[in-house]
Amino acid sequence: MIIAYLPTYEMRLFDPHKYWLTRVARIYPLYVFALILTIVCTVCLEHKSVSIAQIFLSLFLIQSWFPEYAGTLNGPGWSLSVEAFFYVAFPFLLPLLVKKSATKLGVTVLLVYLATFSLIYYLLSSNINTSFPYFEEFILKNPLIHFATFLFGAVTGIGYLRFIKSNPYANRNLIGYSFLIVGIVITVIIISLNPRLEYRHNGLMAPAFISFILGFAFLKKEPVVGFMTLPVMIYLGEISYGIYILYHPLITILQSKDFLSIGDNLARDLFNFSVLFIMASIAYHFIEKPMKKLILRKNVSTSQLTS
Repeated sequence: MIIAYLPTYEMRLFDPHKYWLTRVARIYPLYVFALILTIVCTVCLEHKSVSIAQIFLSLFLIQSWFPEYAGTLNGPGWSLSVEAFFYVAFPFLLPLLVKKSATKLGVTVLLVYLATFSLIYYLLSSNINTSFPYFEEFILKNPLIHFATFLFGAVTGIGYLRFIKSNPYANRNLIGYSFLIVGIVITVIIISLNPRLEYRHNGLMAPAFISFILGFAFLKKEPVVGFMTLPVMIYLGEISYGIYILYHPLITILQSKDFLSIGDNLARDLFNFSVLFIMASIAYHFIEKPMKKLILRKNVSTSQLTS
């Protein structure tokens, strides 16, 4: 949802080619590093084979389209595969959305949302899950299942530009806290739904997340906003991608040997996660940032030569 909200928020300056290049420069270098590390761990530590199909699909970020391979190798990579699809689709979808009125946007996103989760509910209620061996992978990880969430983010970004950013509301904090309360209420309602909706985290929570995003967007000079904008919180946000994508290979390495000889306990878990945070920080400074600058710089140089 955020991957649609942020570029939509800046859509007045939107350049599709720059958008695609920036996304690739931001996520792909560390993604490939984590993938290579995962392959080494799989072969050398877990003593499992790795197929050409696994490598090919993962390398080109299309594994989420194939349920059998969606969670293979570096498990968290499936979400990057979903994001990659929407990165490609977003510049084509945005012009269609910005032309619609607020009412049409609201109706569109609501219909897509209801259709998506009606389909999920139907599939969970049928017997198809017993005959389809990778049913859960399809429900959780297929990009099209996440389209409603993506659309929510895009429409929220458009709504922010139209109705929030340019309007100096006198009671912004009241509106902000109202949205936060609505988000909490929606969360409680969704969590209490029929247990068949066990995949509620797979986009069903989008209305709640939208309420939280709008709530924080309205708040000004409130303690919660001040806390979230502290340098340490911003830095944690910067390295969070590294924590996410490096988790599987690093934890595999750390779990393969008890480096501190302290056994399998809480102290070891704390040590493992401390190493994960440190490695994510190192990766941010020595892989993510340098490679992003290099890719963007080379593109600028190529553009100047061809212009």
